[in-house]
Amino acid sequence: MFAAHVTTHIGQKALLIEKKTYPLMTTTGVFDFAMGGSVAFTGHPVYENNAIWGPHLAFDNARTTFDWCNFNGTSPLFGQWVFPRRVTMKSIFLIPRLSGDGMPTSLSVEVDGVSIGSFTATTLDAGSGHYITYAGPGYHIQPNVTGTTWRLNFGGSIAYIGEIEFWGY
Repeated sequence: MFAAHVTTHIGQKALLIEKKTYPLMTTTGVFDFAMGGSVAFTGHPVYENNAIWGPHLAFDNARTTFDWCNFNGTSPLFGQWVFPRRVTMKSIFLIPRLSGDGMPTSLSVEVDGVSIGSFTATTLDAGSGHYITYAGPGYHIQPNVTGTTWRLNFGGSIAYIGEIEFWGY
């Protein structure tokens, strides 16, 4: 009975990092993995070195004026998430903060230290798979790659991000 139950869930896409209010963080932190355990985070310094602009705000399901924003002159601009087990990533969504400014001009994705490509923003449709209802410019990447360490490298000199969603299994 248990094996049949598990089999029915293999390959079904789910939101991998839980949407909720997380403790304040700047360059490191931990997010809740929807399948149990924690996802370790490392990233660039935040605006004014103040956690009010931290990466925890990219997973709270709210686009606000204060979201994940980089410190002036920071290089490289990146976020890296280490999942507690290998995940097959089906979709990655990046949605701008409420004011819509400062989205990265490009985005490259690395999985377990290997680049899988560079991407540019596109127009997202509300309800196209992201949990937060949003329509407008953003990123929807469909890697269909399996790995543990996922790194997003943000191109340009600014990275103001409202929400991020990782979908997979």
